[in-house]
Amino acid sequence: QNINNKAINEALNNLLIEEEDYQGLRNSIDAYDNFDNISLAQRLEKHELIEFRRVGAYLYKGNNRWKQAVELTKKDRLYKDSMTYAAESRQVEIAEELIAWFLDE
Repeated sequence: QNINNKAINEALNNLLIEEEDYQGLRNSIDAYDNFDNISLAQRLEKHELIEFRRVGAYLYKGNNRWKQAVELTKKDRLYKDSMTYAAESRQVEIAEELIAWFLDE
């Protein structure tokens, strides 16, 4: 994997998902960025395990899809991640929507 080849990265990421190794997947995507980020995020968004959905939100964040990242973390009640991503986005609208959501909850 040290050559950052897209096919190898995607194959390894798929294997890590099958093995339910979310930490290995997170390490892989941090170290090797040559893969279809959005496709993987969409796949992980539907995963049964919360930690994989969390990695999906992390991928959305890494691709400046702040609203999707915050929405996914809200769904899983990952409040710290929601607040962190809203703050990192520097988008007032996202922060205000999150505050309104907290007040409604």
